Amino acid sequence: FHLRDKQRYTKSRNLKYFEDALQEYTCFVRVHKSFIVNKDHIKAYRKSNQHLELFNGAIVPTAIGYRALVAQLGDHLIV
Repeated sequence: FHLRDKQRYTKSRNLKYFEDALQEYTCFVRVHKSFIVNKDHIKAYRKSNQHLELFNGAIVPTAIGYRALVAQLGDHLIV
């Protein structure tokens, strides 16, 4: 887990476990086999190199299978 204040936590569960646990919270979306992000913390989607830029400065890749979800995030985020 990467938090807004740049703290990091490691948990020993697979991502599917967390995806299921966060399912009721619509602000979380899976964008890659290794990443779930909070939509409220996305600064921009860089179409040129297919990654998300978060407000905390983190760069998150997006996978082909999840790009349809990323495209729904809003036109104001796409750069």
